[in-house]
Amino acid sequence: MSIPREVKLKAFSEGLRMIQAPVAELQSIRGASQTWKNKIISPRNGNLLKGLSGDAYEINAEFQVNTGAAAEFGFKVRTGENEYTKIGYSKNSASLFVDRSQSGNVSFNPNFNTGKHAAPLEPVAGKVKMRIYVDRSSVEVFGNDGRQVITDIILPDQSSKGLEVYASNGFVKLNSMTVHPLKKVWGASPFQSNLTGWTTVNGVWADTIDGKQGRSEGDSFILSSAKATDFTYEADVAIKDGNGRGAGALVFRADQDVKNGYLANVDAKHDVVKFFKFEDGSASVIAEHRTPIETGRKYHLKTVARGANFYIYLDDQLVISARDSTFADGAFGLNAWDATAVFQHVYAKR
Repeated sequence: MSIPREVKLKAFSEGLRMIQAPVAELQSIRGASQTWKNKIISPRNGNLLKGLSGDAYEINAEFQVNTGAAAEFGFKVRTGENEYTKIGYSKNSASLFVDRSQSGNVSFNPNFNTGKHAAPLEPVAGKVKMRIYVDRSSVEVFGNDGRQVITDIILPDQSSKGLEVYASNGFVKLNSMTVHPLKKVWGASPFQSNLTGWTTVNGVWADTIDGKQGRSEGDSFILSSAKATDFTYEADVAIKDGNGRGAGALVFRADQDVKNGYLANVDAKHDVVKFFKFEDGSASVIAEHRTPIETGRKYHLKTVARGANFYIYLDDQLVISARDSTFADGAFGLNAWDATAVFQHVYAKR
């Protein structure tokens, strides 16, 4: 359960039943809405919501089930390249469902259930209502005014922001539908940096109360839009306890896939500060400094680059001085390796 809701008892013909509804205060974060009425949804009619995109919104829809032949209908949310989460209704089984089989990358856990979660839901006067909340990593569906509720985690790519209303094996009448984009409830990001345009290359990255956090069992990269040749680049870096004993690194002079570029890291697994490079995807160490690196402790890591000369500082002490002329310029970024690493006060001076 990710949004606040009201839980109450309501009398039905078969007796008292518990229903759930989002709290009214959530209406205060709605943006400019769009509404459709009396539309026919079918495979031949195309996507009514083709022009919409986003990663946080509310959908309120009512379908007339008893006038069309569609065996299934509903929505595909957070759609992208080979990705979508299906939220729908099956007439054959009279059930509301969420299908996460194409929702995103769940390779981090082989036990993650990506199948279909369904709940029985009979139409009321031939109608099925859906109230759907889509967020960056979750979907919540309230069927027939909260008679059935399904909540699921989804992990789509950040670029998967499409939205579709669909029907299978026939048509269904859409009595009404309103889409409300949702505003952020959080204030400014707690991550402090003078770099912007951060884009995830791989792994899982998020802004947390401690800073920008990356997590991966291997290498995980995120890049800013800023590039430079000569610079001073620094950050506070911490490897979190209990999430592997790997490394956190500053990335610089990198290409867009980080197949090529330099890294300076603090490595808690090997107790080392390391300066190395990726060249066509292969890593090689340029220089290193052996020193105990503890998890759960913050380290100030700084790199100064002047042409082919590099100076690496740990807690304001020079620990590595080295030369390498492989890469002349490129992007700034961050890296987490075999750990959860947190970065704060990330600044570059050019």
